[in-house]
Amino acid sequence: MTKNALQVLGCGIMAVLAITSMTGCKCPGRGAHQCPLTEYVDPPEIAASIGTNVAFSVEPQIGNLQFQWLMNGNEKPNETNAVLTLPNVGLKDVGLYSCRVMADKKTTITSAATLMVYFGGVSSAETNNGVPFTVFGPPVSSLGSGPSCPGGYSAYVNYTKTVAQGWGWAPTANTPPHHADDTVGSGSAIEYVGKTGDSGCSLSPSHAVPLPDSPPSTKYRFTIFFKFVPSTNAYPITLTGFDQ
Repeated sequence: MTKNALQVLGCGIMAVLAITSMTGCKCPGRGAHQCPLTEYVDPPEIAASIGTNVAFSVEPQIGNLQFQWLMNGNEKPNETNAVLTLPNVGLKDVGLYSCRVMADKKTTITSAATLMVYFGGVSSAETNNGVPFTVFGPPVSSLGSGPSCPGGYSAYVNYTKTVAQGWGWAPTANTPPHHADDTVGSGSAIEYVGKTGDSGCSLSPSHAVPLPDSPPSTKYRFTIFFKFVPSTNAYPITLTGFDQ
């Protein structure tokens, strides 16, 4: 979604905060008193190779705002700009990032964006050839239930990419098998969803979900479900037979 699209969406759908003292509203066709504080972090998720630099940003709808970035709900010291840059990312940086945006006495907290990191496999400049690699994502506490698989759960980790990054992971061509593994083994179920809607789910104790030798979709996303919230900020999944 482009920044302009975010602005239009923000003006047309989001709850309006009445801020009469601010000027410079970027919402098309709206006055400053109708303009909401920003609600989004861009991009909404990043899957980055360990050791690279990443950045999240917010697009202010009005001027003279103050910012405070949060990681997993906790303030990040000295991170008070509209752009949050994270150099040389590692496991300690995996998490949910949001921004507290303030104007006079009005405050809003954006929706959370996800940072995942991965390592293993081969250099992105080479052909992956299905070499296993591991992606670390942040657990999200959320009570829910589904059909027999995944069943009831109290937390999950989504392993996804933005549309700009390719939506999900591509099965390596002509290199079966393709499977995703919960190598720690704390999950109660592991699921895949293809871009064209195909899906599969496996319950513990297998801790792995296989895909067909010739997967029908070009890209896949994965989720691990948990009966109990994992005591880590970065939970791994290992993908075999996929390109980074």
